Amino acid sequence: MKLLLKKIHHLEQYQQLLTQIQAGKTIPGLGLPRAARLPILASLHADLNLPILLITDRADHALSLFDELGFWVKSPRIYLQSRIHFSMKRLRGEWQRGATVCRY
Repeated sequence: MKLLLKKIHHLEQYQQLLTQIQAGKTIPGLGLPRAARLPILASLHADLNLPILLITDRADHALSLFDELGFWVKSPRIYLQSRIHFSMKRLRGEWQRGATVCRY
């Protein structure tokens, strides 16, 4: 793991990204392949020592990523929050038209 993170750190493209972030420039989506996302995130987290927001489409994806991130980062500092607790969804009654339904 450490060997791969060192290789990422020494990539010219990674150094350019790091410089842009440190300069406060807005960075559009990187379009990284799924396998590269967590190692890049772990490298940025280590180099910047700043909180990083990782957005997922579903709560189960967030939990999976949190587990996998533990492999790359010694102690991930991540706050997971759902807008509405799952058990509370059932108490709300009928879903409004266009609402997203999460299935667990």
